[in-house]
Amino acid sequence: LKSLLGRDQSIIVKLLAFNVGIEAGQLTIVALVLFITFICIHLIKVNRREYLLFLSAAILGIASYLTAINLYKL
Repeated sequence: LKSLLGRDQSIIVKLLAFNVGIEAGQLTIVALVLFITFICIHLIKVNRREYLLFLSAAILGIASYLTAINLYKL
């Protein structure tokens, strides 16, 4: 990894920036899902149970798709 970065660059700063970026992205996605959930349940009056089933099915579908793609690459 040091050979890719060069000898004069610090790997610590680059790794820290990468990790902070990943965490910021995850927090943004969670905040967006919570905001959409609030809108659907409280403002649009979607049944909470049906919304949670839909959201769980969507997450299962995405996870299954990504798993299938990674298994196919092997």
